[in-house]
Amino acid sequence: MRCSVVEPWVGKEPERPPAPFVVGVGRSGTTLLRLMLDAHSQLAIPPETNFGPAREAFERAGLAAAIEAILSNGIWDDYGISAEEFRHRVADDGVKDLGDLLRTFYGLYAEQRGKPRWGDKSPYYLLGMRQIQSILPEARFIHLIRDGRDVALSTIEAWFGASDIEGAAEEWSRLLVRGRTQAPGLHHYTEIRYESLVLEPADTLRRLCEFLELEWEEGMLDYHLTAAGRLSAELGDAVAFGTSVSREERLAMWHHVGCPPQRSRVERWRREMSRADLRAFDRVAGETLEELGYR
Repeated sequence: MRCSVVEPWVGKEPERPPAPFVVGVGRSGTTLLRLMLDAHSQLAIPPETNFGPAREAFERAGLAAAIEAILSNGIWDDYGISAEEFRHRVADDGVKDLGDLLRTFYGLYAEQRGKPRWGDKSPYYLLGMRQIQSILPEARFIHLIRDGRDVALSTIEAWFGASDIEGAAEEWSRLLVRGRTQAPGLHHYTEIRYESLVLEPADTLRRLCEFLELEWEEGMLDYHLTAAGRLSAELGDAVAFGTSVSREERLAMWHHVGCPPQRSRVERWRREMSRADLRAFDRVAGETLEELGYR
């Protein structure tokens, strides 16, 4: 696990607890990691957020527009927070800027779950980490990286993303490389491998707890006992990436998280990828695989 921690950011912002932001190319295991971290008694991490439109609305038209952009999010119902409750909390907190608006959302989500700290799991924030840091300096980025061949197999099974191996290889390599180029400009950034998370979950999570200034809890390894029920309660029909997606389709994407870490999910490509597809992947993304040390 690569970890980059620089000197504390110096500015006028008050000191706040570290807030984990789990990012990565889609189908890299970010939901698994989210549920593991959320199993900690002090930390609540909501389903994926989509605050890019809120940032754009704030820059264009101010706070009121940003609030409406958040509430019009096609997956707002996943969070279990009513629009009225959110508006009242924004008013009570005296929110004036985008950072405090987002903290109000995250804080309310955590409060409803009886937890004092919050985080985020949104894979596509991989390309916006520097922007997030400028808005929320307490953010600590966890970049989850998975063998691109396994990502490709998982991607072509999903309702979003590329539908063939070459397309999935290009998407994996391009997004991962672009995300990593942001690391030197981040105050707190670490990389972990999906393979380590599955094969050595306790050791990997212990290191992440140190990175996040959290006490280690054995209960994080029991995430699977409540994961299926948690997702079933959260996820409904939604509009994501401009596409209407049914509750059943969304739940099917994460049916594995109701089990302990599955070793069979590591190096699926050895059993399931044809020689022709392996050659196609290597033509497109072999250099990135090699750079990351994958065989």
